[in-house]
Amino acid sequence: MQGLAPVLLDVLGCPHCKGALRGSESPSLRLHCTQCRLSWPVEDGVPRLTPDQEMAKRPAPQG
Repeated sequence: MQGLAPVLLDVLGCPHCKGALRGSESPSLRLHCTQCRLSWPVEDGVPRLTPDQEMAKRPAPQG
């Protein structure tokens, strides 16, 4: 993942539920919790895991 040290994904966890974090680069670099579905931006290689930066992922459309 561009702009984020791979070792960070091994040691960081979700600040809410301690779930695993995964990265995505679409449209901008963000870390996503695989359990509670919150996400945070990564700016200049630094994850911004603060409450004011978190965003809930919308559920997938049904039907």
